[in-house]
Amino acid sequence: MNKTWSKLISYFTKIEYEEIGTRFEKGIECISTIDKDGNRLIEETFYVDGKLKSKCIYENNIINNITYDKNGNEISNEISEFEDDSANRKDIDSFGNITEELFEYDVNNKVIKQLFLENGIVNSYLYFFYDKLDRSIRTDYYENENLQWYKLHEYTENNIEEITQFDKNNNIKERTIWEIKDNDKLTSLSTFNELGELVRRIEEKLDSENNPMEQKIFNKENELIKKTIFEREKESNNHKKIITIEYKNDRKIKEEIIENVYEY
Repeated sequence: MNKTWSKLISYFTKIEYEEIGTRFEKGIECISTIDKDGNRLIEETFYVDGKLKSKCIYENNIINNITYDKNGNEISNEISEFEDDSANRKDIDSFGNITEELFEYDVNNKVIKQLFLENGIVNSYLYFFYDKLDRSIRTDYYENENLQWYKLHEYTENNIEEITQFDKNNNIKERTIWEIKDNDKLTSLSTFNELGELVRRIEEKLDSENNPMEQKIFNKENELIKKTIFEREKESNNHKKIITIEYKNDRKIKEEIIENVYEY
């Protein structure tokens, strides 16, 4: 069970491994505060030089997100509103334009339709279909009332889910295979293009609590291009450190370390 913290400071270390040498950058990534009930109050992010980059102010169901340039000038001021007991949200940008996401549910409280609106007008939406086990079997995407693409989900008895995306003319655009191995502690997600060629593969290891421990991303040649390692505090189970490493031709080219310091 996660221990509740009151303040979180995330520090970053960025390393680039170049032929002429190694370049380091260090600083504060963000600072977050929450109240005694665990509700987030403020989250601030920073540029590499320590100047304020953005500030999110949380108040009840409203988030006010303000971004700044490196000279401290306000770039944008956006507001997001969320409904109680619903995923519905409304975003208002600096110019007053409104975008919304609205959800419709069935009697079992499963999402059956997701609508995307701009200034009160629906311009696209998704339909979701399920089988008797409440598993996704089909997703349809419409723009201006016209079907643009759809996805079909197939399941096997050996923990494999296959998702195939078709365009509006029933041509295969993408196929994804989701596989669970090693007693549900290793997942593999492989994506193929319309020709059946591998595009990328993602592997993720989980701990005994099903929290991610390590994620690996491979390219179409099945070469490792990115690895992320997640370390957690033993007592609180909160993220302690996140290490992301990028590779090219089996050589480490970038590394980013996020270290979290909590105040309880």
